[in-house]
Amino acid sequence: MIAAVGLLVVALPPAARSDRERNRATTVLLIAGVLASLAGSTAYAAATLPQPHTGGSPTVGPAHPKPSGPADQFRRQISMLMGGQTDPNLVALLAQTDTKWSAAIDRSSPAAALELASRTPVLAIGGFTSADPAPTLPQFQTMVRNHEITYYLIPEVKLPDSWRVDKPADPSSPAQPNAPQGIWHPAGNKEIFDWVTAHYTATHHFGDIAVYDLTEQAH
Repeated sequence: MIAAVGLLVVALPPAARSDRERNRATTVLLIAGVLASLAGSTAYAAATLPQPHTGGSPTVGPAHPKPSGPADQFRRQISMLMGGQTDPNLVALLAQTDTKWSAAIDRSSPAAALELASRTPVLAIGGFTSADPAPTLPQFQTMVRNHEITYYLIPEVKLPDSWRVDKPADPSSPAQPNAPQGIWHPAGNKEIFDWVTAHYTATHHFGDIAVYDLTEQAH
């Protein structure tokens, strides 16, 4: 564009050329200002595009060094679980089921990720935020009795050592004799979680997921 303006100015008479030169200077300054204003956005985009952004709540921007403290590791673990990360061994296990629902897990995001990976139907307990009252505990118990669900999946989040406690915060909570110390189970529907863990034992652990086989005899 600047070169085209220059050629036009040379072809004009001297009287008009002076006005055109002033306009040309104004145009050049305007273009320079626009380019300068875009420089920051262009650099930001160039630094952002090569970075992978995945999960339910991706953020943009250049990569930053990841903190390595216990609390930061805990936050990353939660983010991975909520983002629907799948373990290939768990996916293979679900692919071998033949029940109406291969598994049940809190929240629709991890349920959707497992469905897509295993090509099996996965029951999302509580919907998107695990706050929806579906299914209720009686409904879930009926599905288990009718052999409609093979596995119940629950995340296991390792707490930083400084966060460990020897006794449950809620004394009325049923004991979990097989639960490892320093492990938090972020279950949205606590009634279903308490019922399953009181009557079944985890048969597998894949990554950060404990697997309860609901086809076994309840105890």
